[in-house]
Amino acid sequence: MNQTKNQSFLPDQNKTSIKEHGAYFKNPFDLFGINLKVVHEPAETFDGVNADTGEVIKGSIYGKTKTIAHDSTPYIKLFQPEMMKFGDLGVPGLKLLCYIMYRLKPRQDFIQMDIEDFLRTAGYSTIPNKRGQVNRIPYYTAVVELLNKNYIAKKTGGDTHFFINGNRFFNGDRRTHWKPVLSSIEVV
Repeated sequence: MNQTKNQSFLPDQNKTSIKEHGAYFKNPFDLFGINLKVVHEPAETFDGVNADTGEVIKGSIYGKTKTIAHDSTPYIKLFQPEMMKFGDLGVPGLKLLCYIMYRLKPRQDFIQMDIEDFLRTAGYSTIPNKRGQVNRIPYYTAVVELLNKNYIAKKTGGDTHFFINGNRFFNGDRRTHWKPVLSSIEVV
């Protein structure tokens, strides 16, 4: 298969069996969003003595410069012990969970949802009925399911404010967000 460097691998989606698809010796999927980044470590300073005058002088050793690979593509952590439980969610619940993970900001344990944005993003109709109202049943059905299964918890502020269960998924490093909790944990 001929592909240019910037093209993503797209499988033929019209095939009906596994045998019709080719097999590869190496992964055919190109990774995007990984860039090289130059990082400068700070210089180290020290006190020195001039041997001729006895004067104390400041000196420094140049910091190191290194190039690292940086993944600039946003991601969410899904914790393995909880992953198989995602399959137990109904379609509206799974769509809302995906929406929450997509909208969740780094290091936040809460989200304020936009109902019409969720409906539009998840493929539900946002066309008002004869009374001028949008059908919000898929949203509320999904919220109740995620509440019942402890993916989210209500937060004061209304029907669109929720805490997320950081044991199932999180955007960032949980250690930095829950420092007060970590300081109260007894080491055994």
